[in-house]
Amino acid sequence: MKAKKKIICCILGMVLALSIIRSGALDANASTWHEKRLKGLTRSVYYTNVNFLLNILKNGKGSSISTACSYDIPSSQQVTGSASSIKKRANACGKRVIKYIRQNHPELLSWSNLAAAPTYDYTYVGSRYTLRRITIYWVVSPAYMYGNNSYAINGSSLTAIRQALANADSVLNYYAHLPDAQKIKAYADWISENVVYDHAAYNDRSSYLRDYRPYDMISVFDNDPDTNVVCQGYTRAFQYLMDHSVFSDKTIKSKIVSSSDHTWNLVTIKKKNYFVDVTWYDKTGGSDGSGKNVDEFLLGSQKTLDQLKSGTFRQIVDGIPWKYPASNDHSYSKATREFFTSSELTVSKEPYDIYSDHSKGSGYYYNWKQYR
Repeated sequence: MKAKKKIICCILGMVLALSIIRSGALDANASTWHEKRLKGLTRSVYYTNVNFLLNILKNGKGSSISTACSYDIPSSQQVTGSASSIKKRANACGKRVIKYIRQNHPELLSWSNLAAAPTYDYTYVGSRYTLRRITIYWVVSPAYMYGNNSYAINGSSLTAIRQALANADSVLNYYAHLPDAQKIKAYADWISENVVYDHAAYNDRSSYLRDYRPYDMISVFDNDPDTNVVCQGYTRAFQYLMDHSVFSDKTIKSKIVSSSDHTWNLVTIKKKNYFVDVTWYDKTGGSDGSGKNVDEFLLGSQKTLDQLKSGTFRQIVDGIPWKYPASNDHSYSKATREFFTSSELTVSKEPYDIYSDHSKGSGYYYNWKQYR
């Protein structure tokens, strides 16, 4: 077991002074994946839900907070057609919104383990139906649920989430001065030093239905040594730090990708993609706990991925040569391949040389209450 998680404490005034202040509305230039590709009705439903979820996190209080978010469709966006076509359009819109929010804003759903299918309201005249409203019910994880209501949050449970996000911002603040690539390494190091792999959750594949915390970033930043994570938690924690960073190189972005059985990050630097697998970088990571802070898993290359898949990758673990088994853990899932373009998923042939980066640290970041 690792030592107690070390949250970097900062004076509140320093945190506020170093954070970037942005407007209260999410803008069209947000540095998230694919938002600019959303159009019309889907774009409106997306931003309505993002603002709704952020408002819960920032301002939600009381014993019971509803997680049903409705968008009343204005006449300019209303869709008319047969009953089946209306249903198909509403479901496609809702499911796309759910997918985009889970990719772009994982921190807004720390209390949610699933999202129900969207519902819709319509009116009809004769055989023509008009879509009037789309509602998404965000399912609450039992740890945060009010009573037995899957669509209501116990407001008191949000306090722990807010504190964990503030702790994450302390990490951002502490490393804000570092050059870009060294900042990325510092994030991976901090996560791997402050959490261990949750083998019990991994071995019980249905555990997320009862307790979503091992799958979420909050368990990385909650300052509780007894809460740990599987790959989704590692990945979302790293993604949060990347999303809320201000890099000197504006081309740097991170995204979450997955296979059928694993999740990790891809980081883009100057139009080249490098994989970051903090789970396997961590010395307790992976399904067998055999990692050893292996640099190949940090801004790594296609060569390492090929070695992993062929089973020829070797490293030294506790002084003993150890060989990774042949694995499809890093083969993209259908959902990942459909969400991103081929160029967005192609990994650089060579790893990124972290210590060749001589950029100046920006000294800035976005805090959890701010859009990015």
